[in-house]
Amino acid sequence: MAMAPTGEPVVLRFRPELRVLVEDYFTLGEIVVGEGGWITVTIDFPEDNWLYGMILSYGNGVEVVSPAHLRSKIADICEKNLQIYR
Repeated sequence: MAMAPTGEPVVLRFRPELRVLVEDYFTLGEIVVGEGGWITVTIDFPEDNWLYGMILSYGNGVEVVSPAHLRSKIADICEKNLQIYR
């Protein structure tokens, strides 16, 4: 079950090589291409397992910039996944 939007936009930073994928998925109003080709996307999605999975599907090609609690949640999921392989 999806939780309500946090009231804070989700800001993601993508590696330049993912530009085509990012532009196919997100609308142009959400995308800003910065120095070095890094892509910043600002979205307003509900925070739920779907959002976590979407972010994680980009692997090390994406970083959660904000909000801080979402950044911590993704880091926690990654750490738990890493423990499986240790």
